Amino acid sequence: MKEIIVDILTYIKTNLSDELTIEEVAGHFGYSKYHFSREFKRLTGFSAADYLSSIKIERAKQELLKQNFSVTDSSFDAGFSSLGTFSTTFAKKTGLSPREYKKQVESLYGITKEYERKYPCTLHYYSEEKNTEKK
Repeated sequence: MKEIIVDILTYIKTNLSDELTIEEVAGHFGYSKYHFSREFKRLTGFSAADYLSSIKIERAKQELLKQNFSVTDSSFDAGFSSLGTFSTTFAKKTGLSPREYKKQVESLYGITKEYERKYPCTLHYYSEEKNTEKK
């Protein structure tokens, strides 16, 4: 399995929206769920289930921030088959409900944009500071 772990991680990321399960990933690569889970944990340090749910939540966070995406749209796009499971998992991983997360990020974005409008060229991001120091 060590030789194909990159293929496994790629497969998981590219098939998230298909309500992907650990059983399906294991079967796709010719492993039983139990052997796959044991080896995945040994090779990555993460349980396969935790990795899969974390990747799904990251996808959902991106989808939530798209302009017209609702919590329901985001949950199904990220591969969750139940809105309840999605909301519980999201809150467990982020400390916020999906709606709270979307609201906080949009609020922060609005504050940042307003600040940039009022004070152009005063926000320096780390990469800009790093480049300036080298000159």
